[in-house]
Amino acid sequence: MHVLKGINLKFHLGEFVSILGESGVGKSTLMDIIGGLDSHYKGEVVVNGKSLKSYTSKQLDQYRRHNIGFVFQSFHLIGHLTALGNVLVPLDMTNLSKKQRVERAKHLLKTVGLGDQMKKYPSELSGGQRQRVSIARALATDPQILIADEPTGALDQKNTDEVLRILDKIAQSGKLVLTVTHSQRVAEYGTRIVHLSNGEIDQDKKLRDGYQAKGQASTFHSQPLRAGSLWRMTADNIKRNKGQNILTIIGAAIGLVAIILILGLGVGTKGYVSQQITSQVKPTVAMIQHHNQNDTQPMKAHDLKRVNDVKGVKSVDYGLDTSKTQFRYNKKNANTDSLSSAVALLKSKDIKKGAAPGKNEILITPDIAKQLDKKHPNSVIGKKIKVSSSITDPAQSANKKQLSVPMIKGNLKVSGIMTDAAANNDGNTVAYSTIKSMAKKSHVKAEPQYLIAKFKGNVAQNNVAQQRVRDLTKKGKTQYRVVSASSMLSKISLYVHIITGVLMAIAAVSLLVAAVMIVAILYISVNERTREIGILRALGASKKNVRHLFLDQALLLGIISSVLATIVSYLGELLINHFTLASSMNFNILQIMPHQIVIVFIITLIINAIASVMPSWRASRLDPIKCLNK
Repeated sequence: MHVLKGINLKFHLGEFVSILGESGVGKSTLMDIIGGLDSHYKGEVVVNGKSLKSYTSKQLDQYRRHNIGFVFQSFHLIGHLTALGNVLVPLDMTNLSKKQRVERAKHLLKTVGLGDQMKKYPSELSGGQRQRVSIARALATDPQILIADEPTGALDQKNTDEVLRILDKIAQSGKLVLTVTHSQRVAEYGTRIVHLSNGEIDQDKKLRDGYQAKGQASTFHSQPLRAGSLWRMTADNIKRNKGQNILTIIGAAIGLVAIILILGLGVGTKGYVSQQITSQVKPTVAMIQHHNQNDTQPMKAHDLKRVNDVKGVKSVDYGLDTSKTQFRYNKKNANTDSLSSAVALLKSKDIKKGAAPGKNEILITPDIAKQLDKKHPNSVIGKKIKVSSSITDPAQSANKKQLSVPMIKGNLKVSGIMTDAAANNDGNTVAYSTIKSMAKKSHVKAEPQYLIAKFKGNVAQNNVAQQRVRDLTKKGKTQYRVVSASSMLSKISLYVHIITGVLMAIAAVSLLVAAVMIVAILYISVNERTREIGILRALGASKKNVRHLFLDQALLLGIISSVLATIVSYLGELLINHFTLASSMNFNILQIMPHQIVIVFIITLIINAIASVMPSWRASRLDPIKCLNK
């Protein structure tokens, strides 16, 4: 269907041309073509010697920014911006500084008689005032051509005359003013009337001479809409639709709080376990056993040498634990299940009274001390006690050949008494050399069951050295198993990571729900802002600008929800840790790390950006003409 047929017109700067005709004859279509909004036509529109037909979409955007100013019957002002804000929109697509943009916008509003109405929103202005804001906006970038589509259609007689006087004054400044109207009276305000009927020109009448052109009109360098302006519009839109946006922000924040607290709990749990383990076991000391737990061979000199030669190992000693042990002092007997030679694992705080055992000395538990002297258990320190302990041969025991259990005996000096906590872990402790001495005197063979290795450096360096020990092989098979605080921590950390991951996956569901909510809100926003999209496109905003308008909305929602979640999470951390510190745990079980906040923040922005892809793409593909007519 051809709306326009055989149109052949030539316009000059300084003319005030009225395009007259009844509704539906193609007046607005002609203006859309000249304004670069409609490129679906046959023929050519030549402006300043260049055909619009060859222009790309981006070039048409630039053409509108640089050459065209639109005035609409329905004003088409952006509702969430003030009069000043509306005039600033096209100025934000120029190379002017912020100060220059604001000064020019104020000057234009004063020129159209709205110097005292700058901070009012469109809903607070009369029809005539809104149209004058529209004219000021159209003149913002000093375009060559001003297209006014039924500019007086919604105005009373007084405001109609005022608007027409302003348009005539614009033509006097040397610009081309094209006015679409169906009113003969309005048309006669111009210098020339072009009458359309059924899409064809049936009259082109000159009423009076046009005004003198004053050369190139625009001196501004145009550019796509500034990022700052897009963010400002986004913030204004979010404030305007508080209800739905607040629900989305709260929904996303709940998911983020759950994830942050779970991450903080994971860090705190690992820290608490680490504290408990390292408080009882030296992290720089490890027990080294045969990798195969069924291997009953004792540790040999070559085992000690291999481990001792590993980089990062400070020293190595043999270790041996006995089984049933009896103590006798002043005709009092005491019994225990075992005797340990892991002196190197002892920490200074493990000793309640006295000192660590040297050769032919023993560190006993509080329970044994009480059994030997109920009234004055500490009095046994420094005294010699008789110790009898059985040694099991692992090889014979494994083969069920051991018919009797050999006993080792000796008189040992009590070096000290350990704490209850240490007693639960280590038990009565003597040096390996002491056990060997007792065995020799008792004519019993005592072979080392494990090695005790001390490592150099910090915990991280210890872990590396311990791994080197694990990597030792014989005939391609791993030889040793390392039992240490760090290895226990590694296993516990793995379990904590798994549990944290499962809990995070559950919490992440709320983030996905929030993402769906954002998609829905953005689609609603696209529908609500359809006319605004049309206005921006008419003013010269690019498709990319429109996409960023909704991407920015998604990102801003993500930023607000992340900030809210961070505040709530830290408050939750303070509250929960207050109770855990006051409890027997006495530890900050929640430890939210700054890098976790940053990671969650980035992930939120990525999710929101992905959620905005389809709505923003749809918005950028909307036809600006249909948007304006909606």
